[in-house]
Formats: sequence, structure tokens, C-alpha cells
Amino acid sequence: MRPLFGGLFIKIMVKYTAAFATLGCRTNQYETDALAEKMKSAGFIVRSFSEKADVYVINTCSVTAEADRKSRQFIRRAKSTNPDAIVIVMGCYSQLNPDQVKELGADYVCGNRNKMSACEYALNALSGKEKRRAQVLDLKNAPYENCGLVGIEKNAERAFLKIADGCDNECTYCIIRKARGPVVSRAPEEIKKEAEVFAQNGYKEIVLTGTEIASYGRENRRYTLKDAISAVCSADGIERVRIGSIEPSVLREDFIEYLASEEKFMPSFHLSLQSGSASVLARMKRKYNPEMVLKSVKKIRSLMPDAGFSADIIVGFPDETDKEFEDTCRLAKEIGLYHAHIFPYSDRKGTEASLMNGKVPAEVKNRRLSILSEICKESAEEQFKFFIDNRIPLSVLFEEKKNGMWLGHAQNMFDVEYDSSEDLSGQTLILLAKEYRNGVVTAASLGGI
Repeated sequence: MRPLFGGLFIKIMVKYTAAFATLGCRTNQYETDALAEKMKSAGFIVRSFSEKADVYVINTCSVTAEADRKSRQFIRRAKSTNPDAIVIVMGCYSQLNPDQVKELGADYVCGNRNKMSACEYALNALSGKEKRRAQVLDLKNAPYENCGLVGIEKNAERAFLKIADGCDNECTYCIIRKARGPVVSRAPEEIKKEAEVFAQNGYKEIVLTGTEIASYGRENRRYTLKDAISAVCSADGIERVRIGSIEPSVLREDFIEYLASEEKFMPSFHLSLQSGSASVLARMKRKYNPEMVLKSVKKIRSLMPDAGFSADIIVGFPDETDKEFEDTCRLAKEIGLYHAHIFPYSDRKGTEASLMNGKVPAEVKNRRLSILSEICKESAEEQFKFFIDNRIPLSVLFEEKKNGMWLGHAQNMFDVEYDSSEDLSGQTLILLAKEYRNGVVTAASLGGI
């Protein structure tokens, strides 16, 4: 285990405790993990958020009104658990609402590009050198915040590696661009170096994450997403590489051909789809249409027949008609989704969509969500059946044993269980799908069925 932060070791050793809560995306979780690692190096003992601690850190989300509510709830919970504790709030909700966060009782309020400063603040506040304050940076010219080389303690086989922050899209429904600022990207050599630290800590698989990884390198045109993937694939000790949620517009033919040629790349694609209707996508100001998505999916399947597709989808966008919703249902079937995160549209103050007319009633949104959920469930069953009937091999990296079965993820992110008396933790086996239930594939050895 080698926790490194910009090449510096923090030598101050204290006997304080800290608890962390993370809301929202994988990027937030990555940043929380990095800060927790830094604070452990400074001597803090990490406790559960439900326990009494000297410092509480809440990494907030603001993607929906519900996320805002939960962020406020966690701040109040920390104050209730230990009124004398130092409460530090960071993330998208605090970036957008610093005054509200301070009124809720936070001692230190930061946003999205100065999260690592929380460690120094906590140490100074506990020693009486710091007073309650807010420090939220203007994101327009804020640089990428280097979390350091994150030597996270090994508790799984898969690690998330942040390659960029911010977003340059102008989607009409989303507030995250204001909360995260414009795109800033890490250099490929820095990404590779962190991947190798993960490998040294026993991780076999890396997932590239960020606010909007399709925009990686666009701020200076020096890099592309291909450069980031190549950097991790070239890292010693890393066996498998994935990309996180991806906007379909980046899945061009040449990029798909590159992915198919990269031996370490795992063919799982979580599409930031949002809708299958061309007119709805236009109102959302997305950069693609259903025909482009389907063309990319067909190209991927032609080169990577074992690929798996999942998606984020919004139902009930303003003025969404029955016909537009049917277009989404049709595209979900044509893609062959094995999983989908489906969200009913909700207004976010400060977005274009919140000012649009034609708001869809809640009962209609809920009905559409139910219909689409059932369609995606049927699509998943078809995908699992396709793998079983065609005896397509699954390359499974096993992570843990639960209820007597080893659990892992296949190359296409199928959840897989396998019965074995051997210790399979961290091992990769080539297996065949035998049956499925509740979204989990039961696998057998190649000669077992």
C-alpha cells in the first residue's frame, strides 16, 4: 500500500476520527475516496457516517431536486449525531448553494475544484486555527484539482480512475455544467501513473470516469478519449479497462474500431442516451439522433459480438408525446439493453427545460417509467438468452463470495455467479452462461454444459 499525494507524505499524526458520505456519481465517489485516503495519511481514523466522529465530510449531488434534499438531510444528520463535530460540505450542491449550506450549519463549504483542501482545514479547525468559512471557487478558470496518486486500500478488484472534470455540453435539462464547470483533463502520462499505483495495490480492472468523459481533451485539443484509454491499457499490471457512462456521439466508426482492437478493453457500454426520440433529443440539445445511436450499436456488435449495453433514459421530458415515448421504447428494444437507469423528468431551477411549456403530469411519467422498465426487463432476458443459446464465452473477474457463490462481472458487465470451492478472488475465468434469474447469470465451466 503506497498512498501518494503529489509526491508528498503528510507527516502530521493525530488521533481524530472522520466519517464520509457520498451522494451522486462515480466521480464524487472517486474524489471522496481520494480525500479519505489523504486524511488517513494525516492520521485520521475513518468511521461509519452513522457513528460519532470529530469530522464529517459530505460530498453532495445536485443532479435532481431529490439529490438536493438528500444533501441537506446528510448535513443535518451530521450535526445531530455530534453537534461539536466539524462538518465539511463539498460537491455540486455546495458549489451551487454555498450560502444555504453554511446556514445549515456547515463549518467549511467548498465546491468541486478544491475538495482536497478539506484535510488541511479539518486539521487546523480541530486545533483551533481555523474558523467557520466558505471557499467556493469560480469554476470558469479553475484548473483540474489533482487528487494525487490514489493508493486506495484494496477492497475490490475494480477501481475507478478520474480522467477529467467538468462538461462542455449545453443540455437543457441539466444543472451539472454550472456545478462542475468547463472541461479540464488530466494528461495521459498522469493517468497511466495512477493506474499503475492501483495495479500495485492489487487491482486488476480500471473504469475511466469523469463528469463527461466524451469531452476528454477538448479544452486544448491535445488529447482524445482514445489517448486516455491507451494510457491505462499500457499500464503494467492492469488486465481490464472499461469506460464509464458515454455520450453516444463519441462512438464514431474509427473509435469503435480502435476499441475492438485493444485487447484489454472490456466491451461494456453505458450509454448516456436520455431519449430515443429525435425531436426530444433536439429539445434536450443532445449531439446525436436515434439513427446515429443505432448505427454505432450495430458497428459495435459487428466487431464485438459479446458487447453489453446499458443506458440512462429520461421519461416525461416537457412536451413528450405518446409517439415520442414510443420511439424511445423502440430504440431500447433495438439496442438490446440488459440494464437501464430510467428517471422521470424533474425541473432543475436555472435550466432551459425548467422554463419550457408542456410539463408532463406525474401520473403519465410514472406510467411511462413502468412501461419502459418492463421493456428493458424483457430486453435483458433476450440478451441473456442469446448468450446461453449461442454459448458465447464470458470472461469473468471474480470479486467476492456471498451465500456460497462466487460473484463477479463478465466482460460486458453481466453480473455472474459461479459455484466453486476454490478461492477465486481476483481471478479471471472463461465460463459459459447456464441460466439467469433476477438479472444475474449463473455460469458453468466450458465443459460443464
